[in-house]
Amino acid sequence: DGLDMVRLKDIDDYATSPSFSEDERAGIAYAAAMTTDPHTVTDDQVADLRRRFGDKGVMELTYQIGVENMRARMNSALGITEQGF
Repeated sequence: DGLDMVRLKDIDDYATSPSFSEDERAGIAYAAAMTTDPHTVTDDQVADLRRRFGDKGVMELTYQIGVENMRARMNSALGITEQGF
């Protein structure tokens, strides 16, 4: 169905927006912490994610966040900008 524009518009307010579930809020908060400063990720945060998604789910989420961060940094370093799609 494509990208939900309401959810996209609410992403900055994910913590309080009814557009996101509690699981999604936890995942987005983790992604924000990993992206801004990975040292801010807490043991309690990871334990909560494990309860929600299991060990494999946390591994997959962490891997995907890391890959997207790597791609963003490479694009920035190479001066690659958005392509409009």
